[in-house]
This record gives sequence, C-alpha cells and structure tokens, in this order.
Amino acid sequence: METYRCRKCGECCRRLIYHNECSEEDYRRWEKLGREDILQWVRPVRRKGKVTGYQIWVEPETNRFIKTCPWLAERPDRNITVCKIQDVKPEICRQYPGSRKHGLKTGCKGFSGK
Repeated sequence: METYRCRKCGECCRRLIYHNECSEEDYRRWEKLGREDILQWVRPVRRKGKVTGYQIWVEPETNRFIKTCPWLAERPDRNITVCKIQDVKPEICRQYPGSRKHGLKTGCKGFSGK
C-alpha cells in the first residue's frame, strides 16, 4: 500500500458501518484510560447474562446507533476532517483501509490516481 496516503476527507468515518466491530481490547483500553466520554457511546452485547461483545456509536440518550462516528470533526479552515479520538480510536478504524482492494471498494480517496 505504498501509494496510500490518507487525505483526511472523513468518508470512511461517514460511510462505513463498524457498529459491531468494537473489540474487548478497545473497551478495556478505554476503561483503563478512564475515557467515560467514549464508553458512553459503547453498548455491551449480552447473551444469557454474559457480555459477548461490544457495539459502538450508540447514542446514550436513545440507545440507537448513530449514522456517523460521533468523534468526526470538520476543520473547514484546513479543508480536512479529523478524528477527535485519534490516539485511542478503535482498532478497526486504525486498520482501515487494510488493503488497496478494500480501500477502492469502499471509495477511499487515499490512493494515487484518484
């Protein structure tokens, strides 16, 4: 992926649905860091009373999924979009796009020639 360079357009944060992609490691890291601001947007998934996974970007007031990541912020002064939790964002976000094929399939503008 030597031709990949993130253009900070934010399209991946707006278009991709990662609600079921929160790892236990992400959750535990946020707990350890005391990131209640993030944890309030996370919903544990329980089966038979046991936590079996975590869902992210669940609106605290309604318990419904929101359409885009709550940590996405526009920077019109620089014509970019930034992640307000960049240093602790979920692993699934850190891995994006993963491969050129996945990036192109999902509309990523970070590859040369686009």
